[in-house]
Amino acid sequence: MELIPTMEQMQSFRCRSEALSRRLTQAGVAFVGLAQDRIDFADGVSQELRDYANLTLAGWDWNAPPVPTRVTATQAKRALILSSLYEAIDQWISVAETEPGGYTYRVVWDAMYWYRSSPELNEIAESMGLTEDDVDDLFRLAATFE
Repeated sequence: MELIPTMEQMQSFRCRSEALSRRLTQAGVAFVGLAQDRIDFADGVSQELRDYANLTLAGWDWNAPPVPTRVTATQAKRALILSSLYEAIDQWISVAETEPGGYTYRVVWDAMYWYRSSPELNEIAESMGLTEDDVDDLFRLAATFE
Protein backbone atom coordinates (compact mmCIF):
# COMPACT_ATOMS: atom_id res chain seq x y z
CA MET A 1 0.00 0.00 0.00
CA GLU A 2 1.40 3.37 -1.04
CA LEU A 3 1.39 6.08 1.59
CA ILE A 4 0.40 9.54 0.42
CA PRO A 5 2.02 12.34 2.43
CA THR A 6 -0.24 14.84 4.12
CA MET A 7 -0.11 18.54 3.27
CA GLU A 8 1.59 19.14 6.61
CA GLN A 9 4.29 16.54 5.83
CA MET A 10 4.87 18.03 2.38
CA GLN A 11 5.10 21.54 3.84
CA SER A 12 7.54 20.36 6.51
CA PHE A 13 9.71 18.64 3.91
CA ARG A 14 9.68 21.75 1.71
CA CYS A 15 10.72 23.96 4.63
CA ARG A 16 13.49 21.60 5.70
CA SER A 17 14.79 21.23 2.15
CA GLU A 18 14.78 25.03 1.72
CA ALA A 19 16.72 25.40 4.98
CA LEU A 20 19.29 22.84 3.83
CA SER A 21 19.48 24.50 0.41
CA ARG A 22 20.10 27.88 2.07
CA ARG A 23 22.81 26.42 4.30
CA LEU A 24 24.61 24.79 1.37
CA THR A 25 24.32 27.88 -0.81
CA GLN A 26 25.71 30.12 1.93
CA ALA A 27 28.66 27.73 2.25
CA GLY A 28 29.33 28.12 -1.46
CA VAL A 29 28.12 24.68 -2.54
CA ALA A 30 26.69 24.79 -6.06
CA PHE A 31 24.14 22.07 -6.76
CA VAL A 32 21.39 21.35 -9.24
CA GLY A 33 19.33 18.89 -7.22
CA LEU A 34 18.70 17.96 -3.61
CA ALA A 35 16.93 14.98 -2.07
CA GLN A 36 16.88 13.34 1.35
CA ASP A 37 19.49 10.81 0.26
CA ARG A 38 21.69 12.72 -2.22
CA ILE A 39 22.94 16.00 -3.58
CA ASP A 40 23.42 16.50 -7.31
CA PHE A 41 26.37 18.85 -7.52
CA ALA A 42 26.96 21.39 -10.25
CA ASP A 43 30.05 20.98 -12.40
CA GLY A 44 33.28 22.16 -10.84
CA VAL A 45 32.36 21.76 -7.16
CA SER A 46 35.52 20.93 -5.20
CA GLN A 47 35.87 17.69 -3.29
CA GLU A 48 36.15 19.69 -0.06
CA LEU A 49 32.74 21.32 -0.66
CA ARG A 50 31.24 17.99 -1.73
CA ASP A 51 32.47 16.40 1.50
CA TYR A 52 31.07 19.28 3.57
CA ALA A 53 27.70 19.06 1.80
CA ASN A 54 27.45 15.28 2.13
CA LEU A 55 28.36 15.46 5.81
CA THR A 56 25.72 18.16 6.32
CA LEU A 57 23.14 16.04 4.49
CA ALA A 58 24.03 12.94 6.55
CA GLY A 59 23.38 14.81 9.80
CA TRP A 60 20.33 16.71 8.59
CA ASP A 61 17.21 16.29 10.73
CA TRP A 62 14.37 16.08 8.25
CA ASN A 63 11.83 15.89 11.09
CA ALA A 64 12.92 19.06 12.87
CA PRO A 65 10.22 21.70 13.21
CA PRO A 66 10.25 23.97 10.17
CA VAL A 67 11.94 27.33 10.41
CA PRO A 68 9.51 30.17 9.70
CA THR A 69 10.46 32.15 6.60
CA ARG A 70 9.40 35.34 8.36
CA VAL A 71 8.36 36.61 11.78
CA THR A 72 7.25 40.02 12.94
CA ALA A 73 9.92 42.33 14.32
CA THR A 74 8.12 42.25 17.66
CA GLN A 75 8.27 38.45 17.77
CA ALA A 76 11.95 38.49 16.78
CA LYS A 77 12.90 41.12 19.32
CA ARG A 78 11.11 39.21 22.08
CA ALA A 79 13.13 36.12 21.15
CA LEU A 80 16.33 38.17 21.28
CA ILE A 81 15.41 39.58 24.69
CA LEU A 82 14.77 36.07 26.01
CA SER A 83 18.10 34.96 24.57
CA SER A 84 19.94 37.95 26.10
CA LEU A 85 21.00 39.13 22.63
CA TYR A 86 18.82 42.19 22.15
CA GLU A 87 21.08 44.85 23.65
CA ALA A 88 24.26 43.57 22.01
CA ILE A 89 22.64 43.50 18.57
CA ASP A 90 21.03 46.91 19.03
CA GLN A 91 24.44 48.33 19.97
CA TRP A 92 26.09 46.61 16.99
CA ILE A 93 23.51 48.20 14.67
CA SER A 94 24.06 51.63 16.25
CA VAL A 95 27.76 51.38 15.46
CA ALA A 96 27.20 49.87 11.99
CA GLU A 97 24.85 52.65 10.90
CA THR A 98 27.68 55.20 11.31
CA GLU A 99 29.55 53.39 8.50
CA PRO A 100 28.79 54.03 4.81
CA GLY A 101 25.71 51.99 3.88
CA GLY A 102 25.29 50.81 7.46
CA TYR A 103 21.85 52.39 7.70
CA THR A 104 20.45 49.31 5.94
CA TYR A 105 20.89 47.33 9.16
CA ARG A 106 18.67 49.79 11.03
CA VAL A 107 16.08 49.64 8.23
CA VAL A 108 15.95 45.83 8.52
CA TRP A 109 15.92 46.03 12.35
CA ASP A 110 12.96 48.42 12.24
CA ALA A 111 11.05 46.61 9.47
CA MET A 112 7.64 45.11 10.18
CA TYR A 113 8.82 41.59 9.27
CA TRP A 114 12.15 39.84 9.61
CA TYR A 115 12.91 37.34 6.85
CA ARG A 116 15.10 34.32 7.55
CA SER A 117 16.77 34.76 4.18
CA SER A 118 17.73 38.40 4.83
CA PRO A 119 21.42 38.96 4.03
CA GLU A 120 21.57 41.76 6.60
CA LEU A 121 20.13 39.62 9.40
CA ASN A 122 22.48 36.79 8.53
CA GLU A 123 25.44 39.18 8.52
CA ILE A 124 24.44 40.54 11.94
CA ALA A 125 24.06 36.99 13.26
CA GLU A 126 27.48 36.00 11.93
CA SER A 127 29.08 39.06 13.53
CA MET A 128 27.50 38.00 16.85
CA GLY A 129 28.98 34.50 16.50
CA LEU A 130 25.60 32.86 15.90
CA THR A 131 25.44 29.71 13.79
CA GLU A 132 22.79 28.87 11.21
CA ASP A 133 21.20 26.57 13.79
CA ASP A 134 21.18 29.37 16.37
CA VAL A 135 19.34 31.68 13.97
CA ASP A 136 16.91 28.92 13.02
CA ASP A 137 16.18 28.34 16.70
CA LEU A 138 15.62 32.06 17.27
CA PHE A 139 13.13 32.16 14.40
CA ARG A 140 11.34 29.10 15.81
CA LEU A 141 11.22 30.75 19.24
CA ALA A 142 9.99 34.03 17.77
CA ALA A 143 7.14 32.24 16.00
CA THR A 144 5.82 31.02 19.37
CA PHE A 145 4.90 34.58 20.39
CA GLU A 146 1.58 36.07 19.34
